[in-house]
Amino acid sequence: MRGSRHPCEQFVDAYDTLIIGAALLYLVPQWKLTPVETGLLAASAFIGVALGAVIFGPIANRVGRRLLLHI
Repeated sequence: MRGSRHPCEQFVDAYDTLIIGAALLYLVPQWKLTPVETGLLAASAFIGVALGAVIFGPIANRVGRRLLLHI
């Protein structure tokens, strides 16, 4: 079934975006981050998701998504 996503894939993407917000609550004061640095750190999670899709999407199409999720 093309276009459908496995629930684990959705969980991983959602976890990435959720955890960065919680982590920033502790990292900003501890690392004394400026607003620009905070924004870049938060954006890095979304950039990682986008790059992961571009890089690992074609690999998953070749070897299978289930196998790739187990690796």
